[in-house]
Amino acid sequence: MEELNAIKAEYDPVAIYEANPRLRRVIDALGDGTFEPADAPIREGELVELKKALLEGASWHQPDHYFLLKDYDSYMDAKLTAIRATKDKASFAKMCLYNIAGAGKFSSDRTIAEYWEELWRK
Repeated sequence: MEELNAIKAEYDPVAIYEANPRLRRVIDALGDGTFEPADAPIREGELVELKKALLEGASWHQPDHYFLLKDYDSYMDAKLTAIRATKDKASFAKMCLYNIAGAGKFSSDRTIAEYWEELWRK
């Protein structure tokens, strides 16, 4: 949060869009009909509105108010790393098991038990 507060005043999603050809292709595809086939449940112009919200903002928010464009490259790098990891089935299964084993602290059971303990047990 501190990082976002530090850059909020000078954050310029248009500069990020213009400096990143890969991201620019993705954003431009929102407005050129690429993702709006005739049989899609997407309302006409809906993705154009998304492009506008990212680059220009709207009456109720600044452009890219969730800082999505800032994180695009790191998101894509992480996604491609995950895709590559699935190629080795045994290694990926091991990673999944480690992830499951390490998730105990973050389980909903623990959260509910703590909630009950903190709010109702006192």
